[in-house]
Amino acid sequence: MKSAKLFIFRTGNKIFEKYLTNSELSVLSTQPLIFTVPGLIPSTSYDYYMIINNGDVTAANLTALQALTQNDIASYNGTWSSVNDASTTPNRSGGFVMTGNTSATTSADLTQTQSVSITVKRITAKVDVNTVIDNTVFGSGNKYTGTLAIDSAIISKTQSTSSLLLGTPPTTAGTLPLAKQISNIATPNSNFQNRFYLFENGAYTVTANIKGLSGTSVSVTVTLSDWKTIVNQNANLGT
Repeated sequence: MKSAKLFIFRTGNKIFEKYLTNSELSVLSTQPLIFTVPGLIPSTSYDYYMIINNGDVTAANLTALQALTQNDIASYNGTWSSVNDASTTPNRSGGFVMTGNTSATTSADLTQTQSVSITVKRITAKVDVNTVIDNTVFGSGNKYTGTLAIDSAIISKTQSTSSLLLGTPPTTAGTLPLAKQISNIATPNSNFQNRFYLFENGAYTVTANIKGLSGTSVSVTVTLSDWKTIVNQNANLGT
């Protein structure tokens, strides 16, 4: 975590905000953050919002916070070496933006510490594309005697903006093309890997099986499913 900002709202009005110090950030994932909030009312419901890795974000009220957007999806993407599981730092210099919120009612006795837990989630989706060459079709002694390799992959129609707070993803195709990524050769002439980060949140795996050549090009249609869990989809290309 590079930065964190906490907001507390009551009926949409901001009653408190706190930008965490470096020392507070260093222990945030291992122990509770304890601080004083002036003006709390006993037995009253409050809304708590945490914004991670988006700097000292400002919002006058809850409506203003809900209206904030992100437009830097390109900064998350790069070469395979910079986005695969072995990479220890994200391409985006500020880290992965994460947000979360919860509602909690204060106790009748405000002399006691109020306990509030907030689960945060990344606002980007990790999309893995795994291209598999069918070696019963390609190679010596098979239908196609030559070998086949995947040079690169590109995402051509992704969303360029997203709400900072998690909401309902758009249902129309985006228009932003991401930079072409050279494919990682997991197994020569057999298995090629690519990874992209997109708006909105979640994880998705696509396995494209190359089973032949059809005309001058092949294509695959990806059908999106539940983005809250890792979704796997297989598609066969070519005949």
